[in-house]
Parts: sequence; C-alpha cells; structure tokens
Amino acid sequence: MNKLQYKRWKEFATGMAKNYPNATERRRQRLLAEVNNWFGWHDDGSWKYYVSWDVSRKIHKDDRYSANLCCDIFKESFEKYNHYDEDCDRYEEGKFWTQLACCIRAGLDCAAEPKTGVIGFTISDLKSFFNESIPKWISISFGTNLNKCDPSESIWL
Repeated sequence: MNKLQYKRWKEFATGMAKNYPNATERRRQRLLAEVNNWFGWHDDGSWKYYVSWDVSRKIHKDDRYSANLCCDIFKESFEKYNHYDEDCDRYEEGKFWTQLACCIRAGLDCAAEPKTGVIGFTISDLKSFFNESIPKWISISFGTNLNKCDPSESIWL
C-alpha cells in the first residue's frame, strides 16, 4: 500500500462510519470514534505492509518478520465487541463489530486492491460516504461511472 491508497482508505472508512446506513446517530459516532482509533494506530506507517484485508507483504527483502494480516490485527483490536454465545459455546461477532469491520475492510479493499468483500450496500449508500459524488478512483475499479448508476442498485464493496 502506498500513501495515496492509505489516504483513500482512511477517507472511505471515515465517510462510511459517518453515514452508515440504517444506523442511529449515536452508533455512527461510535463507529467514527473507533475508525479514528484504528487509523491513529496505523499512522506510524504499519499500513505499508497491507495489500488487502487478508494479504500482507514484507516491505524489504531483509525483513525478519512477515507483516501481520489486517484482518487478524482488526480481530485482536476489537474483540471487546464480540459476545459469548452459550448455545454454540464460542465467541460471535456482535453487530457493532460487524459494522466496524465493514468500514475498515470496504475502505481497504476499494483503496488498495479492489475486490468485493463487503455486501449489503447500494450506490446511494456509497454516494453518501463521499458527499453524494463517488470519486473516480472507485468508479474506475468498477469499470463504470458509478455516479450515473441507479441509486438503489446493490454494490459489493
């Protein structure tokens, strides 16, 4: 990941948190606070290792350690939002955890290595993340001008 991709990732995740569909204003504020925490932790340059949600790389050939996967760092960082399900005898992701993961993952995947990993959003939702105009860098990865698409059309981010 380069600096421009990091900037785009941050912009996307922040916009999504601020405008998360069907969330209360209180929930959006909590999402935004945690998204800001996430990027505060990564402003040290650790983002350079990420290729996508579940792919990382070494920066230099002589690096002694492989980079941690973003998905693993995320799971460890936000496990407090999981809950124990006695019926299944295991921990399950809670609703807030899932919404937060959508912000971080969709932003990373769209900014760094476009692919479809997050579902349940529409063109209208995506527009709301960016003040009603989807940036060209996102449209290019989908091969069409998303601003001209039907706002109710579903999109995989």
